Amino acid sequence: MKLSFWHGALLVPAFVAGALFGTAAPPAGAAGEDDSKLLQDLAAKEAIRQQIYNYGRGIDRMDRQMTLEVWHADGTADYGGKIVNGREWVEGLFKGLPNMTASAHHLLESRIEVTGDTATSETIANTSIVNPLDERSIQGVRTGAGGLSVSLIRGRYADRWSKKNGRWALDHRAYIEDFRTVQEVPGTPRLGRGARGKDDPSYAIVPF
Repeated sequence: MKLSFWHGALLVPAFVAGALFGTAAPPAGAAGEDDSKLLQDLAAKEAIRQQIYNYGRGIDRMDRQMTLEVWHADGTADYGGKIVNGREWVEGLFKGLPNMTASAHHLLESRIEVTGDTATSETIANTSIVNPLDERSIQGVRTGAGGLSVSLIRGRYADRWSKKNGRWALDHRAYIEDFRTVQEVPGTPRLGRGARGKDDPSYAIVPF
């Protein structure tokens, strides 16, 4: 077999390095295998990250189905009480959402570790909730009547994920609250044009 000049020129440095330092050239397929694993891990992390975002959007836009699908059917949730089925927890949450005036989930940095078809992650989550003050007890804090309350809750999601039937979803979520503040807002504060449903302006741009 004939080698071109450039082919030979590329082989010489590898041969010399092996002779000088006693190292062998990597197997022909090693680099390709490493690149393939890296791409798979990156794809897994992005799929998980999108699911983390789906949770916040699902609640804020009151998209029940989007929120349910963040969990596998047998996934569980621990929000500071007993461990329950994740999808059942979502169903309970959506029963109370209409009583809120507005909510906004700000999901910040996520650290995700992937091992094959399983993964773990921790995500910083700041949640703002607007409630009518006539409920008197807002997010566990006693308030007066009239106007609204704005709660800012700082916490983290510690999650276990798995890929089943080609889809990444939660096996378990533990919500860890760090602290919260509640502010009373008298009167009728001005809200933005965001809506808690399909009439939100974002649906005219992106078909979620």
